[in-house]
Amino acid sequence: MDLPRNIVFGGSGPANGPGLDLYDQLVDRLPAVGIQPMVTLHRGDLPQGLQDAGGWLMRDTALRSGEYAQIVAGRPGDRVIHWCPVNEPHVMTPRGHAQTELAPGRGLLSRIGSLDAHLRAVADAVDRGVDVRGHRCWSLLDHFEGADGWTQRFGRVHVDFETLGRTPERSFAGYAQKIRAHRESAP
Repeated sequence: MDLPRNIVFGGSGPANGPGLDLYDQLVDRLPAVGIQPMVTLHRGDLPQGLQDAGGWLMRDTALRSGEYAQIVAGRPGDRVIHWCPVNEPHVMTPRGHAQTELAPGRGLLSRIGSLDAHLRAVADAVDRGVDVRGHRCWSLLDHFEGADGWTQRFGRVHVDFETLGRTPERSFAGYAQKIRAHRESAP
């Protein structure tokens, strides 16, 4: 759920009803296919009005984000257990503000070799007693990245940006197989 898509007019205007309806419907449908929703409130892109006013360096941005959280919690909040207030703050802060390598408030996820290696690392953490309650696979679809535009592709589904056709990558099938194997072996 992205702030700029759901609160218009610089982050302080009325809620975007159709945008919130879309996420509401998604939260309703996920449990039917065995997925527990995990909502990320702020993925990294601010409404332009908030950015123009100083972005995360200004207290007002935090206040607007708090108002947004209240609006979202009033919608699918009764059906969501896990919340992530800000996605990748460790990337957004240094690379977006200090180094100005990325547009302020946009972060790229560092890759850990391959999906298989990452899942093994998660399994090892669980074996050592880490309380892992879920795993999010970043990213499902190829998409626009703030600093790299359309040049980087790391989605599990390849998107043809001209036709919008979508083709599952090998990693998509591999991830699905790992999920099936995990479910079959779960007590």
